[in-house]
Amino acid sequence: MTELERKIQRLAEIIAESKNKQKRSRSFDKYLREWNIFRLTEQKVKEIDKLFDKYGLLLIKKDTNQKVSAGKINRKEKVIIKYTNDKDNTNRTAINPFNLYVNVANGNCPKKPYPFQLEAYKKLDDFYKTNNKKGLLVLPTGAGKTFTSVSWLLRNATNINKKIIWIAHRHELLEQVKDEITKLAYESILPNRKNGKISIQLISGSHDKAININKDTDILIASVQTLNRNLEYLKNKYLKQNNDIFLVIDEAHHATARTYRKLIETVTNTSKNFNILGLTATPFRTDKKEKSYLAKVFNPKPIFSKDLRDLIIDGTLSEPYFIPVKTNISFTKKDFSEKELSLLQSNFDLPDKIKHKIIEQKDRNKLIVSHYLKNKNKYKQTLIFALNQIHAFQLNKLLQENGVKSNFVISGTQSFIGVNTDKDANHKAINDFRENKLETLVNVNILTEGTDLPNTQTVFLTRPTKSKTLMTQMVGRALRGVKSKGTKKAYIVSFIDDWSNLVAWQNPAELYVDEIDFSDKQKDRQKYQVQFISIELINQFSMLANKLVNTEILEAYPAIMRIPIGWYSFQLEKRINKDDIDYKSCKVLIFEQHKEAFNEFKDNIEKLYNRFDYDKNKILNENEKADLLDEIKNRFFDTLEYPEPHISNQDLIDIIDYYDINKEFPVFFSFEEREKFDILKLAKHIYANDLKRSQEREFINKEWEGLEGKSIWKDFYSNNKNYFINDIELEIKKLNHPEIIEKFDIPKIEYVKEKLESLPLHLWPNELYVEIREKVFDKWNKENPNEQIDKKDRWKYQIDHIIPMAKGGKTVLENLQPLLTYKNKIKGDKI
Repeated sequence: MTELERKIQRLAEIIAESKNKQKRSRSFDKYLREWNIFRLTEQKVKEIDKLFDKYGLLLIKKDTNQKVSAGKINRKEKVIIKYTNDKDNTNRTAINPFNLYVNVANGNCPKKPYPFQLEAYKKLDDFYKTNNKKGLLVLPTGAGKTFTSVSWLLRNATNINKKIIWIAHRHELLEQVKDEITKLAYESILPNRKNGKISIQLISGSHDKAININKDTDILIASVQTLNRNLEYLKNKYLKQNNDIFLVIDEAHHATARTYRKLIETVTNTSKNFNILGLTATPFRTDKKEKSYLAKVFNPKPIFSKDLRDLIIDGTLSEPYFIPVKTNISFTKKDFSEKELSLLQSNFDLPDKIKHKIIEQKDRNKLIVSHYLKNKNKYKQTLIFALNQIHAFQLNKLLQENGVKSNFVISGTQSFIGVNTDKDANHKAINDFRENKLETLVNVNILTEGTDLPNTQTVFLTRPTKSKTLMTQMVGRALRGVKSKGTKKAYIVSFIDDWSNLVAWQNPAELYVDEIDFSDKQKDRQKYQVQFISIELINQFSMLANKLVNTEILEAYPAIMRIPIGWYSFQLEKRINKDDIDYKSCKVLIFEQHKEAFNEFKDNIEKLYNRFDYDKNKILNENEKADLLDEIKNRFFDTLEYPEPHISNQDLIDIIDYYDINKEFPVFFSFEEREKFDILKLAKHIYANDLKRSQEREFINKEWEGLEGKSIWKDFYSNNKNYFINDIELEIKKLNHPEIIEKFDIPKIEYVKEKLESLPLHLWPNELYVEIREKVFDKWNKENPNEQIDKKDRWKYQIDHIIPMAKGGKTVLENLQPLLTYKNKIKGDKI
């Protein structure tokens, strides 16, 4: 759904709910500006008229009270927009903008299932025929979960008048399933509804309200949050009014979250006859409790399961190779207004103003084109996703100027960039690409789905997005395997800007890395471990290669200490707005030098947390989390002997958030292949054998290419040979000149009681710190009977030195007092 359609759809909802079914008169220009239309082209006129008809709206001249087209009115004229409830107009897609009636088309559905999808149909048939109530369909990203499930449900539920409730956690997922249903409403799938209609109702903060739920709706598509807030409406208006209910849970691995549990229980306890189908690419996350709960919601064994490896091996999907490219373009808070930052963090896609900020970075476009030119022979036919129409035009022009056979496809008539495009021109460009007459094809969103381009070998992602759906659609354009007349390999090249932790953009590799079933596929596990580690370490390697950054401490470490021993992996539920939830995928790399600190953090988090949460049901507020973060950093991480790579505040906050919700620490995954990537071994071979430059170059090239072109180093260094060579040269330099590497032997603090009084509290071992903290509060309460500090309020206080240590004060009970955090900050080093 385009931004314009979404705005007109919302307008239709507002007018439909108004008392007189119309919007008060105002100039047409004001509406156009609200819709971000500043040049009313012929194409835009057609688009507006089509959307008005689709959503039952009429554009009326105020002076004549006559219906007009958007192209037949002066922008300055005042207009009235009316909502019509003309039920006799069978051509209209939506009488009510959110209560859709879809005509069942004659004949066969043109979209044909793959053999594995036919197999899934049979398994689903067999499962639900045997009175099983709850099942799970597991298909990897890009393998058509939505198509498989919708086509089966239409045939086996809607076709026999069984009602469907389809729930998801994001607005875009609701739109996606609605679009899929409208594409598949054919006689061959719905024979009992021949020459008839099926009804769809969308319920969410952006669609219809739960109070308007219609008991006769065939398919109720709703956000889990909206239904959770309105369970009584769901029960009384739908569940109690219909005997047979099929509950579909999209992204079912989230069903363990609190937002889903009440809803699932309501459906199972209220419905007379119900079934549940969960759809997921990642059936079991890492948490043991979640696995247990998922097994209760669904049958522990999936109804049907295909993993990414199987579909790659049988040629249905191409094998994806993820290549991140740093643009060296950075954005910080200073680059955006408060309003832009708010839009950036709340929207799943980039707001237009921010897209323009990126497009203005001319070096970024040059980098994209130069990267293609360097790898042209490997990448072959490349589909490029640009930020917007202007960006598509710029990239295409730059490619053509460098001798690349390129074209672009964009919607509408873009006279503002001096280019006229239409459907015929787009059709010709797509055909030229399909027939190998073009090397690159640049587009915005026009080729995310529906267009068959099996010869696409590479996808360039030049636009960041938070939308998993959009990312999946873009990546999926290159994943047509040889069985589908596509390619064996697919290169997914993402151009990564530095957003200074402002936004957690979707990482294309993470769509697939977590979907591999590691249980009995050791080689796959090793490969994807390495690819994941590589993605996360790119920043570190980039820093070492950057001569402007002081990296002496990190360079001094043995090479193996720059390789993580493993990571904590978990997901966090993040509320975007009243309607959308985002699930942030968190992976915190752990290095040898951090291991003990994280172990202590894990062992003590319950004690620290309990100072803030006594009833074990509370969710910490931002101030409480900030204080807990300070204490954790002071206690475990600020005194590390080897602090690099730096442990980010965000990583620690993510772990605190996870503990806050689940009351347990995330699961740790060890990097089993770590020892293989000790670059020092290669450096020692060159050093010990005193290789000449030519021999050294030959040895490095041989290691880089590996046996039969299979190299562990390519995976580890994300195909960036420069990082590989720089690391080897650094280790050779240290072997040749050990005297130039400063030693950072920070003496470890011995916690002898006599020494403690001269140390600040954050350097005390945890058990002694907890002990003296309690004594300070006890002493205070004894001496100040009228100013008692209750246990539940102690999190608000810090332990302060009455006489600061800088002025000779000691860390002894007599010199310590509790002080509210903000007062302690004001006091500073004063007595």
